[in-house]
Amino acid sequence: MKDALDIFLWVIFPYLALGSFIFGTIGRFAIFHAGVTAESSELLEKKQLMIGSILFHIGIIMVFAGHVVGILIPKSFTDWLGIPNEMYHIGALVMGGIAGFMH
Repeated sequence: MKDALDIFLWVIFPYLALGSFIFGTIGRFAIFHAGVTAESSELLEKKQLMIGSILFHIGIIMVFAGHVVGILIPKSFTDWLGIPNEMYHIGALVMGGIAGFMH
């Protein structure tokens, strides 16, 4: 049972999500033509939502940057800097937690 769940979560589901994104975007443009607008930018006009919108966007950028850094920095580099694996993961959890709280 665990193997089937792992296969679904790590093999099948990512392709379903990607396919949904691609076909959903194509379908939206095909059906709504010029109806696809940036009306969500109106959120910045409301003072009550300004702080939340800014925090959300900063959080998203932090999450993206964290994933990019986590993928691009090899373990040999952190070993060279003298950062133990546990400290690296704690730092990632703390920064990810802050970014997740913001967004």
